Amino acid sequence: MTRAPTGSMNPSEERVGEVQQELAVELISLLCGLEQAGRLYEINNSMVRKLLDDMLATATKFVQAAGEAMVLTLVGYSVFINRRLVRLDFADYRRAQQLKQFWDQFGISEMRLPEQPTLEGLTEFATLLFSAMTDPHRRPALFTRQPGGVSLVAVVGEDRPGERQAPHEFTIRAYCALLALTRKMVERVRAGKRPPMLRIKRTLQVVVDLLEVQENLVLALCNVPAFRSELAGHLLSTAILSLAVGRRLELSRPELMTLGTAALLHDLPKAGLKDDALNRLEQPAAVPPEDRKRVEGLWLKVLRRVVDMGGFNEDMLARLVTLYEAQLEFARTDLFPNQQQLSLFSRVIAVCDLYDTIGWTRPGKRQRTAHYAMMTLLQTATGGQSPNLDPTVAAAVLRTVGLFPVGSPVLLNTGEIGVVTGQESADPDRPEIQLVFDAQGRPIEGATVELATDHARGVLWPLTLGPLGVNPVACFIPKAGADELY
Repeated sequence: MTRAPTGSMNPSEERVGEVQQELAVELISLLCGLEQAGRLYEINNSMVRKLLDDMLATATKFVQAAGEAMVLTLVGYSVFINRRLVRLDFADYRRAQQLKQFWDQFGISEMRLPEQPTLEGLTEFATLLFSAMTDPHRRPALFTRQPGGVSLVAVVGEDRPGERQAPHEFTIRAYCALLALTRKMVERVRAGKRPPMLRIKRTLQVVVDLLEVQENLVLALCNVPAFRSELAGHLLSTAILSLAVGRRLELSRPELMTLGTAALLHDLPKAGLKDDALNRLEQPAAVPPEDRKRVEGLWLKVLRRVVDMGGFNEDMLARLVTLYEAQLEFARTDLFPNQQQLSLFSRVIAVCDLYDTIGWTRPGKRQRTAHYAMMTLLQTATGGQSPNLDPTVAAAVLRTVGLFPVGSPVLLNTGEIGVVTGQESADPDRPEIQLVFDAQGRPIEGATVELATDHARGVLWPLTLGPLGVNPVACFIPKAGADELY
C-alpha cells in the first residue's frame, strides 16, 4: 500500500476542500443575484424567495461538509471562504469583483452566515439589505445588528472602496504586483528566508485568468525594457510565456498554476551570480568545471529551501523536478540525452527560458531583438543543437507570440514603424501592428494595421525598443489613457 506524501491532504480532506470551493462560487452568484433583485423587486417577490431558498441550501450544505458556518471574505482581488483562497475561473472572478463593487458601496469586507441558517433569518437579512440600498441612513445597521444571525464585517486598513478600473489598468496592476512579489522572492531566497509563496500563487491565479482575455497586453508587458534587466523580470517573463504556451497545449487550470509557479522558481539559483557569470552561463560549453560545481551547489541550496516551503504534494514535487532539471541547460545534459525524458513542465519551461534569456538585457551582453530570439529558438529546437528542447513546444511558442513577437517594434517597407499587437494571421510574417512613427519619422497615434489583408505593407526589419523610446504597452491602451501610463 502506498503511503500518502507527507504534508498532503487525504482524499476526504481534498473532497471537503473541493465542496467548499464549489459552494463559495454558488454563494457569490446568489449574492450577485440578490443585489440585482433588490433593485427590481420587493422582499416578498417569488424571485427573491427563490434566491433565499437557494442561499439557505448552499449554507446548509457547507455546514454539513465543513462542520462550521460559512464565512465569505473579499479582500483586494482575492476571495476567501473560511480563510481559504477560492480558485475562480474568469467568469466567476468577474462575478466576484461585481459583488465586491457592491460591497464597497457599504464598506463590507466579510459576510458570516449562521451555523444554523433559516429562511426566516435570511429573509430578515435581505429586508435590511434592500432598505440600506435605498436609504443610506440604514447602512450602519448592517454592522450594528445581526439580522437573521448574518454578521457583516466592515472594511479595515487599506482595503477601501475604489473607482472601477478599466481592463488594461487592472491587467497592468496585476502584472506589476506579481513582478514586485517575484523581486521579494529573489531577495528572500538570497537571504535564506522563505519567499511569499501564498501571495505569489494568489496573484498568479489572477494572471492565469487575464491571459484568457488580455493575453497580448500581458505578453507586451514582458517586453518593457525596464522590466527585462533583472532576474525577477526574467523569471516572470518565462512564467507568463510558459502559461500562455500551456494554454495552447490545453493544460488544465491546476496544471497551469503548477507550471506557472515552477517557472517562477526555475532560475532562482542565479540570484547569487553576477552579470559576467550569467553571461558566461549562456554559453554552456565555455563554463569552466569549477564554475559548474559552484552553480550546482547553488542549485542544491535552493532545492533545500524549496523543500522547507511546505509538504511534498504533487505541486511541490513538480517544482522540485523543474528546479533540478533546469540546471541541465548548462551543466548536466548527459543525464537526459533525450528531451522526452524531461517532465512536461520542464520541457515547456526550458523552451520559454531560452527564448526569454536571449532577450534578457544585462551589462556586457549585446541587446537582441525579439525576432532574433524567436529565430534562434526555432533553429536550436529544430536543428538538433540541443536535445533538451522540444520542437512541439517551440512551435507553440511561435503560435503564441509570433515570428515578430507581440510588443516588439518593426520597420515596414513603407518607412513607417509599428509595434506588433497580435498574431491573428496564419502567416507568421504578417502580424497585426499599430503604427507609432510615420514614413518621415514623426511620432503618431496610428491605426492598427492587419498585414494579412494590407498587402501594400510588409515587415522590412525588426527593431529594438530602447533607441526608439517607445512604450509597447501604450499600444494596448485606449488613447485617452495612453499618456497616463508612465
